[in-house]
Amino acid sequence: MADGSLMPGRRVSSAEFVRNFAEIRDSTARGPVIVKNHGRDTHVLLSMDQYEALLSRPEETVGGSNPLTELGNWLTDAIVQCDRDSTIRHVNRVAEALFRRSANELVGQSLESLPELATSHLLALVARVNATNEPETVEVASPFGQGGWLRFRCLPWRDSNVLMFRDLSDAATAQRLAETKNAIVSAMNRHGGIGYVRTSVRGVIDRTDIPFATMLGLPEDRLIGTPLVNLVAREARMAVRDALEDTLDRGTEHRLDIDLVANGGETVPATLALAQISGLRGVSGAAGIVTARQAA
Repeated sequence: MADGSLMPGRRVSSAEFVRNFAEIRDSTARGPVIVKNHGRDTHVLLSMDQYEALLSRPEETVGGSNPLTELGNWLTDAIVQCDRDSTIRHVNRVAEALFRRSANELVGQSLESLPELATSHLLALVARVNATNEPETVEVASPFGQGGWLRFRCLPWRDSNVLMFRDLSDAATAQRLAETKNAIVSAMNRHGGIGYVRTSVRGVIDRTDIPFATMLGLPEDRLIGTPLVNLVAREARMAVRDALEDTLDRGTEHRLDIDLVANGGETVPATLALAQISGLRGVSGAAGIVTARQAA
């Protein structure tokens, strides 16, 4: 939008949106939130009540176009509007991509004629909405591709239904990876001989586990906030500092044989492996795996 003043509501930058999503999401109860990217309004976050109220407004045209149709084409969900007899009346651009058919090919067709829906139980939910006039939401294996996951929502609207499809494949994959990571950490704790340590971008420990703390003879909370290199024998600190900086700056993975300094002052021979932690916000730190080794 060229002039942000044309749209009322709270405005936040995309960075602020990521940092404070929970608070911003809750603030939509008081009105829409406009997300800005490089100083330009790009997205609007609405509560579900606001969105449903928008759908229920009388249809108006501006310059020959329907504002609801235009809005639907900006949504990331696939939207299909159909009569109560399941005849498709409108689809947005995301739905065209999802069904791999143009709007001209989809409009006028029955939902039952679409093989992606005919082989799923989603049509049963549409029938339930017709019978109860209450919205239905379900998360199911996607009928549009192997291994995918889908959130399907059906809303009654006037004399029609609005079907919304959201691809959850990436979120489901991230959830599985998180569950796998938690299981690995639990297995490492059970093993007892594999330590885990995570550092911030400054090389300071912000998370560790029982096996690593046990190697050093310290409780876990005593290690939080300690620079990793301070736990290494003096003669190896420079090598560990250089390896950690290289991992954080360039993503290089390292394996080093080191001596840790335990709480009593004795040294503990160990092998340290380092890898960069990065995500949507960039580099957030380094992960280290530590195992005891036989002294040379």
